Amino acid sequence: IKSVTTSTDTGLFLRRSDNNTGLDIWNDGSNGHSYIDNRYNAINGRLDFRVNTSNTPTLATVMTITGNERVGIGTTSPDHTLDVAGDIGVDKHIYHNGDGNTFIAFGDTGDAVQLSAGGSHLNFTPAGLGIGITAVSSNKLQVEGNISSSGDLTISDGTRQLQYDVSAHALLSSGQTQKKK
Repeated sequence: IKSVTTSTDTGLFLRRSDNNTGLDIWNDGSNGHSYIDNRYNAINGRLDFRVNTSNTPTLATVMTITGNERVGIGTTSPDHTLDVAGDIGVDKHIYHNGDGNTFIAFGDTGDAVQLSAGGSHLNFTPAGLGIGITAVSSNKLQVEGNISSSGDLTISDGTRQLQYDVSAHALLSSGQTQKKK
């Protein structure tokens, strides 16, 4: 289908006789934007993208855009603005809009994940967990800054234990420690 003029909108308009229900695929000649419009005049109107699956004549809906501005991938009933029923692959970052230092970052190399909120970092790496730092050494837990606890603090190597009992204001220890001579 080709428009006979170059100065106006052009498109394919599939509509019912009342002109309110149908599908429009068109291009705005003034700005070059292209559109697909579901003309159904109700909030439950939706646009489904369907494909043939598994070499059968059955069509499966792979993506849905609803009349209440939600997109579903793998679901026809999205509960959120973007609802994905299945796995999502991400190479780099997921950012909080309008806030460049609040994000989830996936490492370029290795299996590292960083959660950042307002510049404070929580880093998960194969080596361990880092709090308040951007790099984790070989320690299982590495903290940059003060640590606060509302309960008892226990440190153990599996045989010996050091515990600070908050209610008793006492430092307790168990196990044997031998000093080298």
